[in-house]
Amino acid sequence: MLPKKRHIQIDDESRLEGDDEAQTMVIVTFPDGSRWNSNVYTMKCILTIREDNRGIGDSGFIWSANPLLIVDCISRAQIEEMIDKSIVDGSFIYLFEYFGAVRKRELDQYPDDFFEADSKLDHDIVMRHASKLYELLQHTSDEFKEALKGYLFGERRVKISDLKLLPILQAGNVQAAEADRPGQELKLAWERVFAAGLSDDEKDQIAMDQFLWHAFSFKKTSCLKEDEAIKAFHDASKQGCYVFYQDHDLALFAAEAGRLTANLLEGEQDIYIVDQNFEWTFVMTHESYCGPYFCSKR
Repeated sequence: MLPKKRHIQIDDESRLEGDDEAQTMVIVTFPDGSRWNSNVYTMKCILTIREDNRGIGDSGFIWSANPLLIVDCISRAQIEEMIDKSIVDGSFIYLFEYFGAVRKRELDQYPDDFFEADSKLDHDIVMRHASKLYELLQHTSDEFKEALKGYLFGERRVKISDLKLLPILQAGNVQAAEADRPGQELKLAWERVFAAGLSDDEKDQIAMDQFLWHAFSFKKTSCLKEDEAIKAFHDASKQGCYVFYQDHDLALFAAEAGRLTANLLEGEQDIYIVDQNFEWTFVMTHESYCGPYFCSKR
């Protein structure tokens, strides 16, 4: 069971308080250092997104890859009441998603006596997620189970043979190989270039540690999106491109990527393409209503 003691952060709270046509992200932190998040949308905002999608020829179908809460308006009082009630009745873990521990540089955002050194995440919550994983594993091969065991308890490194994209690129006459720079290094370089104007506090507010592309979706860095982004990507010079992912550190490099198109990337999520000089980037996300994005620094 989760403790009643909690800390609630609401993105862009001062601007959005009372707004009945808005969306935001809420982060709840507990004394054990665990952080949980959920997207909060007003009904008017959802209807506006739906109409915008229909206006460009989409079906109007909307989905979210993360937990989503619907409210009448963005209100701290209403959000706090909802969170506290869900902690008491046990529904919190269905409304919010665990996404990591508090980092050292974020500690000054919390009251001095908030964290408890001996506090740990409730074992029942961990077992609940483990049970789901166990059920899924009943439908996989023994080879995959062994690979997963290595991922969980061994050297958590994605191998180039694990990438489904590589044979697709080869079939599209785009020759790519493992890059000589790790993904983590490329992500830091990407952040320095395409989020250059943001302070550490601004990056924290939009959770850039989760997804670098939040710099675009939260409109902190100007960019093209959707069809305009795809056209700009197709028109861009691709003499040497890096391909890397948000959720692991394996990266690819294609020396001649002129044939690389958005069609070859279909189905990829949270993937970043950047030219070798970091003059432009193309990003595809996991959200149906976010991206693709294209940004040029020329």
